[in-house]
Amino acid sequence: MFIFKKTLNMKNIRKILNILFVQMLVFSCAEDKIPTGAQLADVPYFIMVDKTSLDFAASQNSSATIEITSQNVAWEITGVPDWLTLSATKGTGNATVKVTANENKQVDDSRVAVLNVASTSSNFQFSKNVTVSQAAAAAYIKVGMEAISVVPQEVAESVAVDSNVEWVAVCYSSWITLTKTDNTILQISVSENLTAASRTATIALRRAGSTATLATISVTQSEGGVTGSTEEVKFGIEGGTKSVEIDADVTWNAVSSASSWLAVTPRSGIAGKAVLKLTALANGSTSSRNAFVYVKIGGTQKLSIPVLQEGISFNVNGMLHEFSASGNESQKLSIITNKEWKVLAKPDWVTVTPAEGGKGTTEVDVKVVENVSLNSRSATLRIGIEGLNIYKDIAVSQSGLDSEFSGSTLEFGWESSQKDIEVVVPNSWSATVSKNWITLSQYSGNGGETVHVTVQTNDNEDARTGTIAVVTEGNTFVFSVVQQGQYLKINSVAGEFAAMGGTASLEISTTVGAEYSIEYEGAVKDWLSAKDDGGDKYTLTAIYNPSVNPRVAQFVIKPTMNVTNSACTQGVKFAVSQKGRSLSSSVSEILLFAKGGSTETYTITADGNYNIAKPDSDSWYTIQHDSNTATFSIAASENSTGADRTSRITISLTDLPDGEEKSIVIDVVQNTEDFIVDVDGWGDDHNWD
Repeated sequence: MFIFKKTLNMKNIRKILNILFVQMLVFSCAEDKIPTGAQLADVPYFIMVDKTSLDFAASQNSSATIEITSQNVAWEITGVPDWLTLSATKGTGNATVKVTANENKQVDDSRVAVLNVASTSSNFQFSKNVTVSQAAAAAYIKVGMEAISVVPQEVAESVAVDSNVEWVAVCYSSWITLTKTDNTILQISVSENLTAASRTATIALRRAGSTATLATISVTQSEGGVTGSTEEVKFGIEGGTKSVEIDADVTWNAVSSASSWLAVTPRSGIAGKAVLKLTALANGSTSSRNAFVYVKIGGTQKLSIPVLQEGISFNVNGMLHEFSASGNESQKLSIITNKEWKVLAKPDWVTVTPAEGGKGTTEVDVKVVENVSLNSRSATLRIGIEGLNIYKDIAVSQSGLDSEFSGSTLEFGWESSQKDIEVVVPNSWSATVSKNWITLSQYSGNGGETVHVTVQTNDNEDARTGTIAVVTEGNTFVFSVVQQGQYLKINSVAGEFAAMGGTASLEISTTVGAEYSIEYEGAVKDWLSAKDDGGDKYTLTAIYNPSVNPRVAQFVIKPTMNVTNSACTQGVKFAVSQKGRSLSSSVSEILLFAKGGSTETYTITADGNYNIAKPDSDSWYTIQHDSNTATFSIAASENSTGADRTSRITISLTDLPDGEEKSIVIDVVQNTEDFIVDVDGWGDDHNWD
């Protein structure tokens, strides 16, 4: 029962309504009831809490709020555990209380607290519990490094581990060993990498007693390598020992690809720098040989060192040119070898200085003694390494004694005559002839001789040949003998001149001399002349022929020598003809249109002077004649006579001999009307296929 002690007015009525509304909320939300017999004073009292429970995750500093609505009621929160922090635990009036939970590090245990919100006012009772629960912490394992890269050598790495549980580390790679310290440190020991490539393993960290992996660490170990010079190691034929420095990342071993002649020490070693000793045996072969020293890691080749050992080498540079017969010269050869050498064989007329030598490059002088023979000589000089089948053969040659005597050609005319041969040789000789018309003054001798060569008269037209062979010391010197025949020839058989005259060249061939004459056929003479140009060449000149008739002459050549060949006695003739005068025109008939006009230009071809004319009565056209170019054209007036009109143009040669004439006639026709081409009557097109 509510008791009002003040007089009601509008202001009080509104206040009462507000109080009733709040009281209604309080009674509807609060579990506690206003005590029986409570009376409302003129100052209202109420308190309200918006939550009955709070749930927190296990994580650090998770928080939530409790809204307390209070009017004229003091309140206090009790039952606060040490893992909770409240922004306020008591107060009067409205408040937002922030509740913050510390991290729950207990993996397996959640926790619960009951907060009590109660009135501390004596005149108003209120109490309400708020249940606060926090989940258990999740198990975790955190590592300081999730990926580790290590060198190829044996190495250990320590990794910090943060965990809220006991843990174990597992790795299934045999090259990794794990050691745990105080649940906070994992030591990873990695053995050296002797494989052919880099390698990777995974370490799993798990809660003790669990198979679930909570963290992983990836370990990558780089590939082991070996560095060192790969430059070719070269040995001489005598062999020996040479050193090569290497630097290995891990344990290594070395092997020779040619253990029969190349050894390597040491055969193995640990990481770091080392010096390999390569020892080669002496090479008794002429061939060089190659090998390799391989440095391996775990069976995989990492470094290849090439090795070359030269074989026994021997070379002779240079060549010998032919020595002169006098022997007053020397020539050089260069001997290049890596072993001792000597002259193994030579002819007795050759000397070599020095005749032997050691390894390296040696120049030697090669000389020959005088050659007293006409014959050249040659031999082989052999230089090499004694006891081994290693040598070079050098050709040596020397010319024979020089002689001015040599085969040549003797040329004779057709008459019997004589020429001499000087036989210049140091020793005995003999001679033969191939034809009986050749004779010698002597057919053998000793040393220098003069031999007379005689030929008989050649009665034939053709030349003849033979030979003389002189033999001495196995050498044959051949002389060719050529004797001309008796001939007289003109290289052409006939020639022709134009009526206007001109010149022509003529060439003859003769061994019997030549003189010429001219024989004319017909009454006209002296129109042809000849000139001897020398060298069996002549120029023939024909003067102008005024006649229309051709004319003929003979150019006659006869020998000037007393020949024995009957064909030459007759001489030879060259027929010469000259054409008569000619006359022609490029047109034989001229057709004119009725309307008249000028024609095209026509050409006259004539030897000598000519005349062109038309009848004087035919005044209806004119001739335009150009004597310089020998052309003409016609200009005609219009034909209005009603009939065709015709005429004739006559072109005649002038200055002809008495009784001769030559002319051509050109018909001229002018129609009464122009030509019209009628194409009627062709009919329709048909396909006859």
